[in-house]
Amino acid sequence: TLGAIYEASEKDYISPEDEDILIYKSLVEKSIELLLLGKYYGTRAQTFSKHAKLFINGIQNTPRLPDAIIVGGGLSGLTTALTLLDRGAYVVLIDKEAIFAGNSAKASSGVNGIDEESESYGDSLDIYKEDCINGGGGPDFININLINTLTNGSIDGLNWLRERVGMPLPKRGQLGGHSIPRTFRPEKGLAGAEIIATINQKISDYVDSNSDATLEIKKKVKGIKLIEEGGKIVGVVCKDIKSGKEFEIRGNNVVVATGGYAFHSKFLSDVRPDLDNYGTTNGRFATGDGIVMAQEVNAGMVDLTSVQVHPTGFVDPKNPEAKTKVLCAELLRGVGGILLDKNGDRFCNELGTRDYISSKMVELAGDTKPEYFIILNEAASEIANSHVPLYIRKGLLKKVTGTHELANEIQVRESYLLNSIQEYENFAASGEDNFGKKVFRNIPFINGEQSSFYVGKVTPVVHYTMGGIKINSKGEVLKEDGSIIQGLYAVGEAAGGIHGKNRLGGNALTECVSYGRKVGNAISIQKASVNIDVISNSDMNEDIDLPDITPEELSVHNHEDDCWLSIKGKIYDFTDFLNDHPAGPESILELSGKDATAGFEEVHTDVMLTDFDPIGMLKE
Repeated sequence: TLGAIYEASEKDYISPEDEDILIYKSLVEKSIELLLLGKYYGTRAQTFSKHAKLFINGIQNTPRLPDAIIVGGGLSGLTTALTLLDRGAYVVLIDKEAIFAGNSAKASSGVNGIDEESESYGDSLDIYKEDCINGGGGPDFININLINTLTNGSIDGLNWLRERVGMPLPKRGQLGGHSIPRTFRPEKGLAGAEIIATINQKISDYVDSNSDATLEIKKKVKGIKLIEEGGKIVGVVCKDIKSGKEFEIRGNNVVVATGGYAFHSKFLSDVRPDLDNYGTTNGRFATGDGIVMAQEVNAGMVDLTSVQVHPTGFVDPKNPEAKTKVLCAELLRGVGGILLDKNGDRFCNELGTRDYISSKMVELAGDTKPEYFIILNEAASEIANSHVPLYIRKGLLKKVTGTHELANEIQVRESYLLNSIQEYENFAASGEDNFGKKVFRNIPFINGEQSSFYVGKVTPVVHYTMGGIKINSKGEVLKEDGSIIQGLYAVGEAAGGIHGKNRLGGNALTECVSYGRKVGNAISIQKASVNIDVISNSDMNEDIDLPDITPEELSVHNHEDDCWLSIKGKIYDFTDFLNDHPAGPESILELSGKDATAGFEEVHTDVMLTDFDPIGMLKE
């Protein structure tokens, strides 16, 4: 067949464009029709060319099916989508929320990985893998093939985030369970939110582009059932959230990227009823939808009872009983924050694994509420300069001056608190404490009588689900017997078995990128044989003249049914976005009806606004 194509091209019976299509169809897609044509007409170049052109016309007149329907617009779904689009694929990207974000947008401490600088500070793939295995409970609880994809993929993943996505990630910190600092984050802003916003921007570049890639975006659309025909997944039954209408999307592959089930829902209660009374850091969308869809087509399930309880969710003084809590980022302990009990005593290695610290908290509390204090000194707060101002504004951290104020805040005797901190500093000087902690940052903890401290109350919270859909190292979904379900992939938190009994901090984003890249590069794509217009149902408004809005007019739009904000001179209506905001509606509502620029800049960079269209300009 290749010889016939070559001869037909040499004799100008077919165009160079036709030649490209025929070679792709024969080598990559191994088209039976084309191979038979070459078998019987391969020695008759002119006749072969005539039938080959009819073959090409047939392709061009056949509607092109999506190469991938991606259900879920968090980091794993977005990574898979951008990787496919860069290869010229036809992608349909759906999400039941109003924006693409998911819990990925809440992951603020950073993304783990190995890069060309790792060796210079003593890190390596082998050390990283060993930390993951130990953190996950040891070799008996770890699927080494899945860990290899996670860690090996971090090399490409970090490079891709930096070079393709455009996130430099210059800062490097240490999280619990890691023997070496390998968690990377941006210079400004919170890691997950900034990465999500930047990838969203890159994906939106495909709207109205002239590339061969095709993009359909469907928001407020929920995947409710996988379509299986002939032992292969061929599409998704979807439901429009606003209208309630159900419809089908057909495609060559489906990627489940719907996240986990760590929000309080029936799914979580069924597998872990003992966690019903815990708070959660998850958005309301994390209810295991994709996992249920996969179960219905006989996908295997792994480790469904393995649910991570994070040791530090903030107890909000304004609403201490709230079930949804803001995560106190692990980074705060990584830069030198310490944990104290109600007596002013340390009780654990603050850089231990999450399951270790959480179990210590629960054990120590007994029948009382497991509430503790996290304390940072000034030097630590300066390193965590994207987090601390946010937590202060939310009222979750409080700044105090001197050990007297600090002792009053946590209600212990100052002399006892001083002894506790002095003991900590002595351990730091010796290089190891009585809990096995060997890394002590920003010592001395007290630096003069007027030292500033930042203190907040924290408690264990449901945070992440290690269990999920059974996959292989390529992200292909497996049945219980290990056989592959053709046309079905799972990435991100929807996939199970990667982390064992416990996930290390920073590995959530790494998992999303490593597996998203793996699947995005593995899915076979149809070569577009004609120019294809990029499709989108997202609201891409053209530039228009915006009306002037006075501060007085802005001020009346200050409640949950009518929420406007001014950011950098532009007015935005966030009413419909409130409940989709990853950090919850409160942080937007408290700034509604006024200039929110300062509050916005404490947490975000300008790229976060690319999903929203202004409705007016603030008239000074």
